[in-house]
Amino acid sequence: MKPQYFYNNSQWAVTDFGLECLTVDYPIGASRLDETTHRNGETLADWIVHMVEKVWIDFDQFVDAYRHALEIHKDRHGREVTPEMVERSVQYAKTHSFRYGGDPLAGIL
Repeated sequence: MKPQYFYNNSQWAVTDFGLECLTVDYPIGASRLDETTHRNGETLADWIVHMVEKVWIDFDQFVDAYRHALEIHKDRHGREVTPEMVERSVQYAKTHSFRYGGDPLAGIL
C-alpha cells in the first residue's frame, strides 16, 4: 500500500508512517521522532546529530522534513523534542560534523 504523504521536499516525505527518505529505503517511525541524545552536557535531538554524518543525504532537506514531521506527528511521539532543541541540535551538528568542517571530538577530549 502506498503511504499517505503530508509533506515532502526533494529527498524526504512526511508520511502516515513517519519520516521516509524518497531516494533510499530509510524510514523513521513517528514514535521515534523525539529520541534524544546527550552531548557535552546538553540534551539534543538524536536524529539531527545522527543524520548529519550520512553522506548520502542533503542535511538541510532532512532538517526541513524533520521539523514538519515533528509538527504533523505531534500526537504520535512524546513531544520531548522542541523547536528550540532542534535549533540547538542543528548548531551542534554543524559545529561537530566533518561535513561542515567541524571537529567531532570537540569538547570530548
